[in-house]
Amino acid sequence: MNKIIAFKVSTKYNVWLKFSDGIEGTVDLSYLVGKGVFSLYMKITGKEPEELFPALNQEHEYA
Repeated sequence: MNKIIAFKVSTKYNVWLKFSDGIEGTVDLSYLVGKGVFSLYMKITGKEPEELFPALNQEHEYA
């Protein structure tokens, strides 16, 4: 099984991933906004995920 060896939050809901087999690419997660656990949080508080996790607005790179 391949493992994620590096990732970087590239834009608001896009994440660049690199796997142990050398394959890399960007994943758009915007379709998940307002679903799952964040949906309940947004209904209760009226806040966006970025307010819960301010780090989503910052650039990160881990390798």
